[in-house]
Amino acid sequence: MQMPIVQLKRASAQQFVNFWSSRYVDPREELYEKNIGRELTKTRILQLFHWKNGTPLSVRKEASVEKNFSDRIPELEQLPPDIGAGDFLKRFAGGGAIWRIFWLHCWKPGRFPIYD
Repeated sequence: MQMPIVQLKRASAQQFVNFWSSRYVDPREELYEKNIGRELTKTRILQLFHWKNGTPLSVRKEASVEKNFSDRIPELEQLPPDIGAGDFLKRFAGGGAIWRIFWLHCWKPGRFPIYD
C-alpha cells in the first residue's frame, strides 16, 4: 500500500483557510448560516447549539443551553463592547468549556471566530 507524501509549506492565514475550507463539507451548514451573526433569540441559540452538537439536543442538553445561555441573553447587552474573552468566559462560567467558547463566538462571531 502506498502512502501519500505530505509536504509542509509555509502559508498565510488566508491560504490556510482557503486550503482547508475547500475540503470542508457540512450537510447542516445552513443551520449555522441562517442563525449566526443575527440577533440572538432563544430559537436561534437552540439552532446554533444543535448545529454545534452535530445532532438534535437531548432534553438535558437543551435545558443546559437554556439555563447557561439563552436565558441570559439580557446580560449580553450589559457587557462592555471591548470585554476580553477571559472576562466573558468568567461571567458565563456554566455549560462546559467548549460550549462557553461557542457562546462567545455566537455573541460576536466577527471578533471571536470558531477554532475547534
